[in-house]
Amino acid sequence: MKRKITFTLFLLIFGFGFLNSITSLAASTVETKGKMNVRSGPGLTYEIIDTLQANESLTVLEEQDDWFRVSYKKNREGWIASWLVERKSDIESKGDVVISTTNGLNVRLGPSTQSNVIGKMDAGKEATLELERDGWSYIIVDGMYGWVHSSYLTKTTSETQKANDQVNPSPEVKDGQFTVIVDSLNVRSRAGLQGKIIGYAHQGETYKVLEVDHNWVKIQLDSKKTGWVASFHGQLNASQKSGEKPSLFLISTIADGTNLREEPTTHSKVVKRLEAGYHLNVLSEEGDWYEVEIDGQRAYVAQWVVSTLNSPVISKHAEEAASTVRKKASIPGTLNGITIILDPGHGGHDRGTTGARGTREKDLTMKTAEVLALKLRSAGAKVHLTRERDTFIPLRTRAQMKSQLKADAFISIHYDANVDSTVTGHTTFYFHDHQKELADVLNATIEQQIPLRNRGVQVGNFQVLNENSSDAILLELGFLTNAAEEQVLLSSQFRETVSYGIYDGLLQFFNE
Repeated sequence: MKRKITFTLFLLIFGFGFLNSITSLAASTVETKGKMNVRSGPGLTYEIIDTLQANESLTVLEEQDDWFRVSYKKNREGWIASWLVERKSDIESKGDVVISTTNGLNVRLGPSTQSNVIGKMDAGKEATLELERDGWSYIIVDGMYGWVHSSYLTKTTSETQKANDQVNPSPEVKDGQFTVIVDSLNVRSRAGLQGKIIGYAHQGETYKVLEVDHNWVKIQLDSKKTGWVASFHGQLNASQKSGEKPSLFLISTIADGTNLREEPTTHSKVVKRLEAGYHLNVLSEEGDWYEVEIDGQRAYVAQWVVSTLNSPVISKHAEEAASTVRKKASIPGTLNGITIILDPGHGGHDRGTTGARGTREKDLTMKTAEVLALKLRSAGAKVHLTRERDTFIPLRTRAQMKSQLKADAFISIHYDANVDSTVTGHTTFYFHDHQKELADVLNATIEQQIPLRNRGVQVGNFQVLNENSSDAILLELGFLTNAAEEQVLLSSQFRETVSYGIYDGLLQFFNE
């Protein structure tokens, strides 16, 4: 018996030492980029226990989401934000110039969709790239330092320039046209960012192409003036041959692995897969599909996996949708004949906010949407969810489901956060003027059902709202960063009452 106890103690001691050796091997060294706080836990809501200066070396003991537990200053330990330190895995890119390829690109405090938005970049906006990390870029824009997702940036120097140097544009392009696809585009005196800005071109305008030099295009700005523009901010079309089918408008893929198919059906053979941000000319529309051309081959792409860039057709549809008379339930007192999209916020690698007690927003939005969907379906509504499980769905894809499914309302469900943990309450957001009525009705019926402070109806420039042509709202149903309110939000009773408030509001909205 004594020998067994001795052997067991040996295993425990050896095992503990072995585990410690694994931990030490896994540890890595990082360096602070500036003055920063050390916190007692992995989040902005935890207490500040120390302050570090720039260029201090730290040993990473543990990684949790976007936070590192580190050892520093004679074995002190604490948590720091990973986006405020440099690692050996970071790709140094100092001096490179990058340009936003989309409007409203969020500039965040850290390299995560959970991090606070501190600014925005419009298409064509230039920034200086400092480093790249795990699909995110650390940039300087208008004197502000922040992180943006790399997939929405285009480099204009180094590797991109070398790649463009190898491209020989078709001689037919010289006599073609260039159509601007961003809100405003700088026209320069010569090819390159060093050229002086001599004018501006605007979205939808088309100019004659005089010359092409790698990724720069010389255009005829007016009868007397010519200038150079960056080719990736527009669509460069060769001169149209006799009998050739013209392009209707331009679209862009919104996710990596977008399928192009032989026929307009999901059962058809895939002829090519494209990365996010690839531009295509639309030749025709067939049901919910676009006919496009790539590498001289005709193919089809589903409308719900792309976004439109310069479509007068889509804009016309949006205006018509906004001006039509609102649909009513076919049977009074029900939601018969009404189609509603519920959008459980976040999902997959996008956790949303993390509560004071560790609650993940993406889990709570899903649970709330499921309870609400049951109530709406029982009233006769046809209900679609933007996600059915814990998966990441791009915001533009969520917004476009409204038109693809011909829905009558779009409800995006979220839970709020604030660095000030005393902030509480629920808020209802809308963007377009015609969305305000739905926001007013639901805000009132939710207030009647839940015991939280009502922060009112507010304008919110969210992509799921501003890219929705008709009735769409975003609900922030309480603050997870307030510990007391988080406890209320976690209860099944709260989900029952708040979903009833939304249900009651939709009944009123579609029956009055």
